[in-house]
Parts: sequence; C-alpha cells; structure tokens
Amino acid sequence: MNKSSEYNFEMEKIVSPEKDIQPAALRTLEETKDFFPKDKMLLLAVVLGVKPASLITTDLFSPSEIPALRKRVENCFTSFDLVYREEGIDYQNEPFISLQYAVAKDNTALDQVKDALSQPLASDAYHELLGKVVGIPNSAIDGFLKNEKLSRKEIKDNFSEEEKAFRFFSPSKEGLESEKEFLRMLAAKIREVSSTIYAEIISPSQRLNSKDDTTDETIKKR
Repeated sequence: MNKSSEYNFEMEKIVSPEKDIQPAALRTLEETKDFFPKDKMLLLAVVLGVKPASLITTDLFSPSEIPALRKRVENCFTSFDLVYREEGIDYQNEPFISLQYAVAKDNTALDQVKDALSQPLASDAYHELLGKVVGIPNSAIDGFLKNEKLSRKEIKDNFSEEEKAFRFFSPSKEGLESEKEFLRMLAAKIREVSSTIYAEIISPSQRLNSKDDTTDETIKKR
C-alpha cells in the first residue's frame, strides 16, 4: 500500500463528531484543568478516530490530590466511551506528580499499547510498535528509526504555525508533505469539534509542548 492510499484509508475511518461526542463530555474536557491542552487534543484525536490510541499525561498535582484526580480523569475517559489503563506515575517534578494513561477506542488498540510499552525503552521495536498504535504516519516512523527526521530549523522553516502547534511526532524528510497534510486534517477536525481546545493548542505558550526527540508521547516512568 503506498503512502497516499494509506492516508486516504485513515481518513475514511474518522467518525462523525456529532454522532460520537456528547456535548456534556466535551464541555467538561474543554473546562478541565486536569490536562494540558496538547493532551486534550490527543484524547480528542482518539475519539474522532484519527489515532487508534494515545498516551495521556495529567497536569501536576500534590500526592494528596491524586485519588480525586484519578476519579475525575477516568470518568472523563468513560464519558467518551474510551477504554483506558493507568500506565504509571511521573515523579520527575516532585513534590508534584502526574498520572499517565493509555486511552483507546477499543481493547485491541489498548493491548497493542501494552505490547509496545513492554519492549525495551527507546529500542527500535518500542518506537515502531508505539508509533503505529498511536497513529503516527509510517513515513515519520521510518524516518525516526533511520535518523532521517527533520531538524528543528527545518521544522521551523517548512511548517506553518498551525502545523507546528498540532505536531505530536518527529516529521521525516521523505514524507514531509503527506505528514503536513495529516496535521492540517487533525487541526481541522479539532477546530470543527472544539474551537476552545483548538485555540488553546495554537496559543504560543503551547508550542513548547512538542515531543521533538521521540516518535510520540511517551511514558516517562513505568
């Protein structure tokens, strides 16, 4: 299957937001401070069928707040009919900590995330399996594994502000145009569903929240 036909196939799987998203669930996601805007986008991308799964990290909270946080975020996932699994706790910003989850539309994708995370951290198998299940274009996965990804300067020179804001993977040199098209599609879908979350994503302060050195969102502590 060539890159163009693969891309079109993925586009056909995107669901109708009017059918699948409950207004109350969306409003809660827009208003919550439990997630960073980029993680709200990654969650919505799963709901819309743009990504089979995502790794979601909460904002930072004190340990005493974690039980209530866990209940709120898991209720959020359930409100969108997503399956989920808590993957770990990030202690890198102690005394504040955050929860990390895998979320997916179905148990098959959730199990694939588990298989990917069982691979040696930072190995080729880890990045390839995780990249596929979280919806990264194959060209970007290949470019990352072959060390043929774009530099920061190349991203700055070749990507629009919107494309940079919605980027959740390291783009490749070979698949540059199709990967930019994918990001524009993602941005359009998020804007269609929630202009509030779209506006948060393109805010200049959010552009620092890009994962430049990995194929996608990763689990910091497992």
